Amino acid sequence: MKKINIVPSATSDIDFITTAVFAAVKSGTDILTYSTLFEKSEEELLPLFKEMIKEDIEGQELWLSGFLLAEEYDGTPAATCCAWIEGEKGPSSMLTAQLLSFTLGTETYKKALEKQEVIESMRIDRAEGAVQIEHVYTAPNYRGRGLAARVIEKQIELYKFIQPEIQKAQIILFKTNQNALNAYTNMGFKIVKEQHSNHPQVLDYFPANTRVLMEKDI
Repeated sequence: MKKINIVPSATSDIDFITTAVFAAVKSGTDILTYSTLFEKSEEELLPLFKEMIKEDIEGQELWLSGFLLAEEYDGTPAATCCAWIEGEKGPSSMLTAQLLSFTLGTETYKKALEKQEVIESMRIDRAEGAVQIEHVYTAPNYRGRGLAARVIEKQIELYKFIQPEIQKAQIILFKTNQNALNAYTNMGFKIVKEQHSNHPQVLDYFPANTRVLMEKDI
C-alpha cells in the first residue's frame, strides 16, 4: 500500500475539491441540489464553483483553506473534507449565501430564493462554536481504506489543538447515505437531530427528504 499523507489544500487542488463538493452534495444520487435550485447545469456551475473556492472565504463550506487532503507521496489526491468553527466569522449559511449571490449573480440567486419554502423544510442549524465537517469525499480508486476518516480526525485534532475549549464536532448528511452514516457512527458520531420534509417538491431539489445532524464530543 502506498503511503498517504494528510496535507493542507492548495490552489492546485481546486479541481479535486470541486469534484468533492459536487459528489458530496449529490450524496450518491444524480441530483446536484445547486443545479436544481439555481437552474444551471453542472457544466455551467463547475467554473463558477472553482472561482468561489479560489476566493478562500473563511468560515463556510466553500473555503479553500478549510480543506485537508489525503494524498499520495507524488501529490495525487485521494480524499478530502472541509472544516471550520461555526460562527467565528458569522453564520456559515450567511457567508455561503453571500458568496453564491456575488458569484452567480442576483438574478440567478433569486431563482433559489423562489424555492425558500422547500429549502427551509430541510434546514438544520449548526451549533455555534462547534467544528463543522462538510464535503467528505474519497476518490473511487481509494475507497475502503479509511482515508476520509483519517482526514476528519486530523481536522478535529487541528481545531482542538488551536482551541482546546471546543467541545464537539458536527456533520450534517442525508439519512439515506447509509455508508457515510455507518462510517461516522464508527468514528463516534451520534445522531442528535433528524429533519424530515413532507414538502411535495422536496425530491425535485434534494437527493432525499431526511437529513440528520451527527455530533461527537471532542
